[in-house]
Amino acid sequence: METELLEQWLKDKFAHREGSLRESATATVEWKKNTGGMIMRAGITVTLNPSVEFTISVLEDGIESGYVSGAINGVLTELVGKPMYAMSDIEVVISDFQIDEVGSSYVAFYRASAEATRQCLAFDRSSPSRENAI
Repeated sequence: METELLEQWLKDKFAHREGSLRESATATVEWKKNTGGMIMRAGITVTLNPSVEFTISVLEDGIESGYVSGAINGVLTELVGKPMYAMSDIEVVISDFQIDEVGSSYVAFYRASAEATRQCLAFDRSSPSRENAI
């Protein structure tokens, strides 16, 4: 049942108009949050490029899989979770993982990559290039 709901949500999301980028944008974010006893930290760079299809790549090897998963999920949440329509036809490049041995986590990289993606999308919205792009 849950898989069917997710598949239907994605189908509905992409059945309507899909968003695209006007131009490339890169954002580097150093995210930090004090949770009371611990400080969560992560740094990351996200680049969004216009493309003819959706691709996502991580340019670093040897990064803990939880950090990579958090970063990818943060980007995807921002691109697919938009209220009106999903962003597609984008090449996503994730790089420059800045790891804190104590404070880095899945959540920290999720938040850092989501913020970097929002910054990239905000930069693209401010660009006056193409009429039908976001």
